[in-house]
Amino acid sequence: GLGDVYNRQELRMENHNGILAYGSQEIHISGCKLIIKVRGSDLELKAMNASQLLITGDIAGIELT
Repeated sequence: GLGDVYNRQELRMENHNGILAYGSQEIHISGCKLIIKVRGSDLELKAMNASQLLITGDIAGIELT
């Protein structure tokens, strides 16, 4: 589950379909079937390529929609 890939400072995600919304307090990622909403503060997209991405910051929570 997601507990394996994120802590309060870092989120790594593979098999994404890109960023839908980007801001320091909320980042929305397109997953294969879900939209992943990352909330927190000082969020930053540190690295992204076709297969994976890395978000850092003070992650308060993750919501799947």
